[in-house]
Amino acid sequence: MVTTQHLSIISRHKTADVWYNPLTQHRSIHAAINFKEDDIIEDFYGGKMLDHTTYLTIQTDINSHIALKPAFLQFVSHSCNQNVFFNEETSQLKPV
Repeated sequence: MVTTQHLSIISRHKTADVWYNPLTQHRSIHAAINFKEDDIIEDFYGGKMLDHTTYLTIQTDINSHIALKPAFLQFVSHSCNQNVFFNEETSQLKPV
């Protein structure tokens, strides 16, 4: 396990790492490589389909939400300052 101050890398993937902050108990995903605008970060698909939102799902329709697969993508921040885009038409996570 790699540690940066209070943050620990808890899993590594081809394009990103999942970090854990023990102070806040939050997990977050961080790029492991540099991306250009037209790159594909990761292909994704819906695992479990839900009729309600959770902090780990993305909304695909008015009453349709999916739990992301691969599972490490669930830690992509739902930020107002987005730097990635879930393209539902191509099922690809892309840089903004």
